[in-house]
Amino acid sequence: MLLMRSVVPLLALAVATLASSAAATPGVPCRYYGINAGAPVWNGTIVVDTFFAQQMAASGAYAVRIDFLLDGASQWDGAALGKYDAVVDAVIAAGLEPLGMMNYGAAVGGQAQWNDDPDQDGSNDYVVSFATGSQAVIEHFADRIKRWEIWNEPSCWSNPNWATDPQNAGCSYLLPRVFAKLMAEVYVRNEAVLKAHQISLVSGGLFAHDIGGSLTTATDYMSEVYAQGVWDWMQANKQRRYAWDYLGYHIYVEQGALTDGTKLAVYADDMRQLATQNNDPAPFSLTEIGWTTAAVSEHVQAVNLETTYVTLAARADVDQVFWFSFRDAPGADLYFGIRDGIGAPKEAVEAMIAVSAGCMTPVKPDAGKDATSLETGPGEDAQNPVDGAVEDATNEADQSAPDGGSAKDGAASGGDAAPPVFAGRADDSGCACRMRGGPGEVSGWWWGVIALGMGMWRLRTLFGARALGPRACRRASGNGPLGPGARW
Repeated sequence: MLLMRSVVPLLALAVATLASSAAATPGVPCRYYGINAGAPVWNGTIVVDTFFAQQMAASGAYAVRIDFLLDGASQWDGAALGKYDAVVDAVIAAGLEPLGMMNYGAAVGGQAQWNDDPDQDGSNDYVVSFATGSQAVIEHFADRIKRWEIWNEPSCWSNPNWATDPQNAGCSYLLPRVFAKLMAEVYVRNEAVLKAHQISLVSGGLFAHDIGGSLTTATDYMSEVYAQGVWDWMQANKQRRYAWDYLGYHIYVEQGALTDGTKLAVYADDMRQLATQNNDPAPFSLTEIGWTTAAVSEHVQAVNLETTYVTLAARADVDQVFWFSFRDAPGADLYFGIRDGIGAPKEAVEAMIAVSAGCMTPVKPDAGKDATSLETGPGEDAQNPVDGAVEDATNEADQSAPDGGSAKDGAASGGDAAPPVFAGRADDSGCACRMRGGPGEVSGWWWGVIALGMGMWRLRTLFGARALGPRACRRASGNGPLGPGARW
């Protein structure tokens, strides 16, 4: 991994030197700094190829969340797995640690099938099919992927009648008993390979937010998950209570504003208190968190990125943080990326490189080293030039969306065809959740190389800035502008 990163040391050094602000936290494992890549395969096209993976690595990330999608296939056969062989090999070769994620795109069936549970035991044909498919995928990548997230935002809904009509709840909502059963089935069916290859499971990231004046830390949903009887069975038969090793969590707070990290800690503390009450010591894996530059300036996004990584690195119960996301998707009106739609860097790239500089990378054992020792990662020589991030940002949340804004609301239908990040679906308001740009985008890697030669970092200003219009849709449902668990 470190050898691959040596291909671009001058570019990384230039980015870190030009960073306006960042403050690396010493001694943090490099895999802590993660990024969401978007759909790695779409309509048969491999999007996350060697070039794309190298660009993510050059942007300061050391881990990447990979969404495993059937992409039109009916099962995980050799052809479907083969596409992901290329993706996984590319990210590993670039020095990135993969987190595999199996969401509803990893099995055939819709929400009516997911939540078909008339006998209320949490099991159904979809759960069985999903768990069966997970065996093929996890075993195939057992030597390359050591951590798997099961589902994405099971607490997320878009239909205000979600409680009475879970089969049409919208978003990626799973009944708590179905989610618990799904997690348990995946563990039981994969137990032998998980143990033999030291593979860990992450529970599907719970959706926590304060969008539109509503507030949910997702503890209401997780309380129901903890209450399921399947965990008593696990304790008695598998000598462990829960199926996961890491607790997946997504925090979207203070959208449209500068954060000082306090609210991030409040949310994490609330979920941690619940986990402790239920004898769950699993560390957090923050598999999504981010701010959109349609709601804040690029500088505020960069400062919020730094604050996020520094704040959460100080917690002993946070293992990884994955920024949402790597690139913008202008065709879908999504601007969460640390790079824009053509791959040109925003200020957040500088912040990501600088904040991860000097991270600690585990080294493989050899004749003269202990296998548990750590060595400073490739960012160690970047000479972090910055000492803090907040000084100029206090009043720069100048592009905040009205009425509190919304964190990840997608564009109305239409626009450029693009693969979704984690297969976001259109909800009943016409919002297409979390779409990203397609494989035909110009890579920002070359913008960085050219910029290095010209002594200019923001080449995109020569070609015109992209318009940052208001969000295409803002939902209102549930308790207040957005009910707990609602997807904007």
